[in-house]
Amino acid sequence: MGCLRRCDFRRFAVGWWTWLRGGERRSARLMSHASARTVVVLLLLTVPATWGLTVVLTRAQDIAPFWDALTTALSLAAQWLLNTKSFENWYFWIAPDVVYIPLYFAKALYLTGIVYVHFLTMCLVGLRIWHRELASGRSTAAATLVRA
Repeated sequence: MGCLRRCDFRRFAVGWWTWLRGGERRSARLMSHASARTVVVLLLLTVPATWGLTVVLTRAQDIAPFWDALTTALSLAAQWLLNTKSFENWYFWIAPDVVYIPLYFAKALYLTGIVYVHFLTMCLVGLRIWHRELASGRSTAAATLVRA
């Protein structure tokens, strides 16, 4: 198992634990909005992450090092927001998907590009569902069911 997959597994495991036990008194975490400060910090951290990854990918002779680096950095920020069950995670997933789709088609990775069209669709559906649940207050009811 490569380093990236091990890191993915750790991030997913932390997210799962946070969703189940990261709320008040180790209860299920409720959906919420990220603070403006959190969003700004994540965006600011995306800059050096993108720069560093661009350097690495350029040395690896990637054909689109900046775009690959940017999408990776945005995806890491999206995963952080998803782990904290923040509504804004959807915007951070949508942004790289919008870049990935033409990027994969430009690299002649057509099937991967099509997969990312589906990911983008899932993000848009998730954004809509979470928006409705937050607006209606159902996220609180769902957390109560998980605790029971």
